Amino acid sequence: MDQAICEILDTWRECQKACKKEYGPFYKKSSYVCTHLDGTKTTSNNLRYFNIWCSENHLPGTFHSLRHTHATQLLDAGMDLDYVSKRLGHSSILLTSKTYIHVSTNRRRKSISIMDKELVGAQDQPHSPSAKSKKIAEEMRKEPQNP
Repeated sequence: MDQAICEILDTWRECQKACKKEYGPFYKKSSYVCTHLDGTKTTSNNLRYFNIWCSENHLPGTFHSLRHTHATQLLDAGMDLDYVSKRLGHSSILLTSKTYIHVSTNRRRKSISIMDKELVGAQDQPHSPSAKSKKIAEEMRKEPQNP
């Protein structure tokens, strides 16, 4: 995490400590970061208010779309699938791969670049790529029908 996020989390921890004193025995002690002022954990039902706020302020998307964008950007930046899966709290890397691994424009361009380099380099070799390999490379250059 960067310094700004650490400072925000430290400030929130101090707020939670103050709330614990204020609520006394009615404070729900937990190890959760996202809590209400009384210490109870934030649930998915609470996130609907964030979605309503986004809508009222003409902001596109929802909390879930922010989560999906975050995961996609991490994967596009080259983060390991295992790391992203743990960061999202998924119980299985399989869930993450099924949900978040889709060919983005950046990854598609990178794969084309790698294939082009391999094919150009292979042409100088005694075992140059077959017509089938060249056809595969041409297919990869085409825009996907359903991105």
